[in-house]
Amino acid sequence: MALLIVMFMVVEGVSGSHAVHAAPSIVLDGIGRNTSCGETVELQNCAAQLLTTTRGNDVIILVVQCYLCSLNNLSIIDKIGLTYVQRAYSPNVSYREYYARTSSPLTLDNITVVFPQSWTLKMIQVFAIKGASREIFDPILSSPLNVFCGDTPAFCSISIETSTQDFIIASTILGDIPACDVPSGFTTIISNGYFEVDYLIASKNVGTVIFSCSNTEDPIESIVVDAISFHGPA
Repeated sequence: MALLIVMFMVVEGVSGSHAVHAAPSIVLDGIGRNTSCGETVELQNCAAQLLTTTRGNDVIILVVQCYLCSLNNLSIIDKIGLTYVQRAYSPNVSYREYYARTSSPLTLDNITVVFPQSWTLKMIQVFAIKGASREIFDPILSSPLNVFCGDTPAFCSISIETSTQDFIIASTILGDIPACDVPSGFTTIISNGYFEVDYLIASKNVGTVIFSCSNTEDPIESIVVDAISFHGPA
């Protein structure tokens, strides 16, 4: 069995490592649960989740991956009509990230992704974040950071600078291997052997966040890191 070790470090200046302290200002407000795509699309050609939230003005994040496939020409159907904007596109690992913004709480909103190929393994995860800034993402991060880990077992890491209190999202493309060992401070949203999404709420004074993963037997395909920014002072 493959052994995965994930390490998380926070570096501030040159004086050493500091712990990350979660704060209530920006929080997870809902996680999508798998459901049937319904009668509007071919069932073998889609993946769908239901999402319920407690607040309006949430940021909705949708991550999409398929195994050994292309994500060109996919479409997103939202039951209440939310419009999703593409945030990240990683063609080498068939991964994409989208976001939308709500005006009111959601009750069992059906988010369906229709894929261009019906035979492939299709995976999505949607979740809601309360307390994000008007600009949504950390201002020093123009796009998510992506590192390609290679085709052989190796240590893989990625770092991100933060300038505000952030909701940090780490998406690890596993490639049919066991889940990552999640360090203290991280919470797993999904881990299904093919991709994993973890999050950490970091304070304004964190500095540099390093997310790393090593695997002794099987290759890790890629890590993508993004940061949702709090709307006010940490």
